[in-house]
Amino acid sequence: MKTLVYAFLFLVSTIVDASNFKVLQLPKPQNLAEPPHITIALPASYAADTTKTYPVLYLLDGELNGELVDGMLTRLYQSNGANEHIVVGITSRDRLRDFAPTVNKDPRGLWERVGAVINF
Repeated sequence: MKTLVYAFLFLVSTIVDASNFKVLQLPKPQNLAEPPHITIALPASYAADTTKTYPVLYLLDGELNGELVDGMLTRLYQSNGANEHIVVGITSRDRLRDFAPTVNKDPRGLWERVGAVINF
């Protein structure tokens, strides 16, 4: 019975997409080895009022934290604690390479993958 319940929950979780994020397809940039993965979550009232302006929150590690941050901002808006936001999630293909600011000379570290933050 437990297995049946888990199988049902797995099936439902793969069918239902509660995500508010849409993937933005970017052309290959000239100065980057690969484009970052960009997702955008628009507020519920975005399509209804084209003259309204929204603050934009740029979020690194968008795939990991995007749903959480968008959910918190939506909840804050519903309780009159914040404005509606546009949330832009930016996800690096190789976080260590893209976010490490200097080359690691330590032989114990992953020195060959760090220090390319200038290319991100």
